[in-house]
Amino acid sequence: MTGVQEMWAPQRQAAVIVVLFLFLAAAGLRAEDNVPTVARLNSAGLELMKQGSVKEAEERFRQALARDPENVECLANLGVALMKQGTAAEAVEVFQRAAQRRPNDPALLSDLAAALDAAGRPHEALAQMRKSCSLAPHDA
Repeated sequence: MTGVQEMWAPQRQAAVIVVLFLFLAAAGLRAEDNVPTVARLNSAGLELMKQGSVKEAEERFRQALARDPENVECLANLGVALMKQGTAAEAVEVFQRAAQRRPNDPALLSDLAAALDAAGRPHEALAQMRKSCSLAPHDA
């Protein structure tokens, strides 16, 4: 790239961005409306759970995880939604994925313990609860 090309590169990028926003504005859209963010989907799921629409909340958490499969908050919230629907075995898998990413989170380990117990795995549940209590002894 020549010195002149380098000098004009930022202006070209800015022009492309301006054109994109003008196009979106002409279409009646804002950039943030185009793709729901993980945080928005997670928040929508939490609101749906508060309203008692657990199945719909599960769908929002799954949509968020499709965009960010490593998101611990979305995994934990999906686990809670699954537990509320009585699918403890699947909730165990989800909580385990979250705990792999955040192994020292006492609340998450407590949720995993509850799911393990509900899934008929009391010995594993006890081990997770002990770990949770050791990480937050004042909350036990």
